[in-house]
Amino acid sequence: MTDIRTALQAKLAEMQARCEDPEYQARIDALAAADHERQAVQAESRYRMFLAQSGIPRAYWDKLNLPDETEAIKAVRELMEGHGPSLVILAGPKGRGKTMALAYAAAQKRGRFVEAQDLFRLSSFAAGDWLDLQECPFLALDEAGCEFLGEVLQVNLFSVLNARLQNLRPTAIATNLSTTDFKARFLRGAMERLEDRVRAYGKWVSLPGESMRQHWSEAHP
Repeated sequence: MTDIRTALQAKLAEMQARCEDPEYQARIDALAAADHERQAVQAESRYRMFLAQSGIPRAYWDKLNLPDETEAIKAVRELMEGHGPSLVILAGPKGRGKTMALAYAAAQKRGRFVEAQDLFRLSSFAAGDWLDLQECPFLALDEAGCEFLGEVLQVNLFSVLNARLQNLRPTAIATNLSTTDFKARFLRGAMERLEDRVRAYGKWVSLPGESMRQHWSEAHP
């Protein structure tokens, strides 16, 4: 028993001496730094893979962490934080930061970014593609009003937006249309039943400028 205790004490002393050795500590620190770097590279790789799969345009990737503080960014940040509406419609001409705001929100919330004209291609796909748009954490729909809005697309788009509004899943839409034109295009026919839910849960944001921001109900008295 004494021999075992002596051997253990010797081993502990050896380990203590090694820990106090500056060269040994330098090697440990180098290994820790290398492991940290490896994890950072892996995390960045996973993030880039998500961006590619999410549909966020590559041109916006390098700006996602530090976007300019535009009115569009403020509007989607309010949506992301769960304050107020579950749907925000960003309306205004090009150059108002609408696409950047949608890309930022989709990246932060690990959601999906879809250009409206691409929805026509989805309309012939399996139901799983539309179900993914219904259930993703955040849906960003860009360039609404530029798509070919056929009957099949109307039905599918109604299902997506209706499910998201009913379940209070955050959705942001960017459009160049006025409130009147947006209503005439998207809240008629198969999608007419959405209007009440859009009024209840949606917010219309005219860009630029705080003074131009309106709730949907204010835009449609």
